[in-house]
Amino acid sequence: MKPLSIAALLLGSALVALPLAGTAPVADAAPESVTIPAGLYAFRPSGEFRQGRRIVDPPLETRMADGPLTIMKYLVSRAE
Repeated sequence: MKPLSIAALLLGSALVALPLAGTAPVADAAPESVTIPAGLYAFRPSGEFRQGRRIVDPPLETRMADGPLTIMKYLVSRAE
């Protein structure tokens, strides 16, 4: 290839890529969240609990949170 052809090819590819160089992916807004205040809370752990051969509700556990906890209000998939 001649030097002029190579220069023209490089310039052409740079001009094609130029409009794409300044665009950054748009960040989505943060998912809606809720804040659970610090203090005592009760919850049922996840999992399958059995009593003999019967499936039963998990035991109610009580825990103390030292500080507030902010979590997503709804599940968000990678596709979203």
